[in-house]
Amino acid sequence: MHELYCAQNIKKCSICEINFDSNNQEEHLNYHLKNTCQNCNVFQKDLFNHKCKQCQYCSQFYSLQELEDHLEQCKLIITKCLFCGEAIQNKVLELHRPYCQQQYEKGKFKCEYCKEYFNSLQNLKYHQKTCEKDQQLCPYCNLNLMPDFKEEHIKICESRTEPCSFCKERILLKNKPTHELNCFQSKQYYAQNKIENYQATQIQYEQITDEYLEEYLKLNDFDY
Repeated sequence: MHELYCAQNIKKCSICEINFDSNNQEEHLNYHLKNTCQNCNVFQKDLFNHKCKQCQYCSQFYSLQELEDHLEQCKLIITKCLFCGEAIQNKVLELHRPYCQQQYEKGKFKCEYCKEYFNSLQNLKYHQKTCEKDQQLCPYCNLNLMPDFKEEHIKICESRTEPCSFCKERILLKNKPTHELNCFQSKQYYAQNKIENYQATQIQYEQITDEYLEEYLKLNDFDY
């Protein structure tokens, strides 16, 4: 009879794993309420020695033992800034938010290129995609480029070919400056070498001419 009563009425608490009589369920739950941390809602047998701390990123409370593991994960979570709407990791958001709030309240998100002011970082970034003052020249074709298209344009442009100014060989634009420098130096060396060879030939010719004249004068009994 006793065993049948226990089987029907005795339950194990899912919180503390202690068996209790289902007729005393309310009393048992009240026991938990008195011994549950008001911050982290965790049942503690020894509530007096229990300590918990608030996460600096999500503001949830955790026991000191759990907090360290939680912080490692929570700091990497992406959260939207309430002021500019930018998605930022929690560990960066902590530094980003105070500055963003200050700028938002002042309405002073300034474009560094045209010095125009905007009331949010999101609007500023949208503006900078088309800001004329932010345009940059392509180093290969001198075309004005918007920041969003600059990298893609340069990759295509630098793959075009043009003839070398010296040897007329077609060279990739990205390699042309180096090639032409080397090519110019080679041409310069060739031209200098040609001049030196010509000068050496002239000296040799003059020496041969002097020797021939001297021999001719001797053969014809000329005094000199």
